[in-house]
Amino acid sequence: MTNTFRVAGATNYQLVADGASYGRVGIQVVTVYPVSIFIGTAAPANDTEDFVSMTPDGTREIVVNLAAADKVYVRTGKVTDVAVRGFRESRT
Repeated sequence: MTNTFRVAGATNYQLVADGASYGRVGIQVVTVYPVSIFIGTAAPANDTEDFVSMTPDGTREIVVNLAAADKVYVRTGKVTDVAVRGFRESRT
């Protein structure tokens, strides 16, 4: 099953998809602020340098296949109503 979602912009990393439930995720930037995407097994520190940077003028979309242990987090560094939209495909 595939579901669409949206995530508000925040100063902390927010969980978007857990690989235990989702095998694939697509993310699209819909804010004027840069968005940091982190993929790992746990939430990163806010000052991590290990992330994918997405911007409205550069890379705006990403699709990722997830391992069961992977988790996807997003952060804008600024509070906004909606920072990203996307889809999540269930593992089952």
